[in-house]
Amino acid sequence: DEMLEANHFVYDPWVGFRHNDFAGTILNVKKYERRTVPAIAGNSSNDTISIWLLGGSTTFGFNVADFETLPSYLAQLFAADSTLTAAIRVRNFGIPYFYSYQEYQFFCQLLEQEPTPQWVVFMDGLNDLNYTQTAPQRNHFFYHRMAHFMDPSHPEWEPALPPQMAADSMLITYRHTQQLIQKLANAYNIQCLFI
Repeated sequence: DEMLEANHFVYDPWVGFRHNDFAGTILNVKKYERRTVPAIAGNSSNDTISIWLLGGSTTFGFNVADFETLPSYLAQLFAADSTLTAAIRVRNFGIPYFYSYQEYQFFCQLLEQEPTPQWVVFMDGLNDLNYTQTAPQRNHFFYHRMAHFMDPSHPEWEPALPPQMAADSMLITYRHTQQLIQKLANAYNIQCLFI
């Protein structure tokens, strides 16, 4: 099955890990980016408006084909709009397991490597809630497992916080990360949307 075959990660020194490059018939990832279908929507003779989508597995499109991801659906909506006067390029930078702070780090990295977009959309929340032990310390999802591998006395998973404490911690961390992202987007004159 192509989905299982493609579900591999490689080490990344800046954000901890990323999806491995993969070229298949229905799933394609190259240099952090999942293929969006269509690649460009609208009138390609005009300037292109670039929209980046960052998030976890929901943004990436875990277990769906390239044309079925949320970024692809957004591109398809633009393609169906006959009144569109500009070309729109929607780019899928979703990485499974990422939470908001990793996306902030990844956003910084992308701004160094890619032409600046006009818009960036962050689709967050679920992984922040799932990683209430990891997110407040700004560690990536596999941090404790990697630390345990290096030092077996390190716990493979941290003990769970009481539910209210976990929710409060997650909300504080998530809001702070949104502020960091917004400051960075403002510095680059990028319109920013949090979903």
